[in-house]
Amino acid sequence: MTEKDHRLMIEMFKHQTRVISTLVAVLEGREIIEQGDLDAYDALVAADESQVSELENHVEETYRGFAKVLGVNVGSTPAD
Repeated sequence: MTEKDHRLMIEMFKHQTRVISTLVAVLEGREIIEQGDLDAYDALVAADESQVSELENHVEETYRGFAKVLGVNVGSTPAD
């Protein structure tokens, strides 16, 4: 994979996370789930940009960690 391929994958994971967080918010709004049911997702539904940034960093670090374990060289951290 090229550096651009890796960036695409990271961006897709970020998008997926945003979609899931929106779904969680909708389920809470319709009282299908309560906030306490998904404590692990609290950071995902927060509107605080610092939490979103932390989440994006976590996704990228996790991806790079898996790549390292699998022996895939993803190069340096790509700039946004």
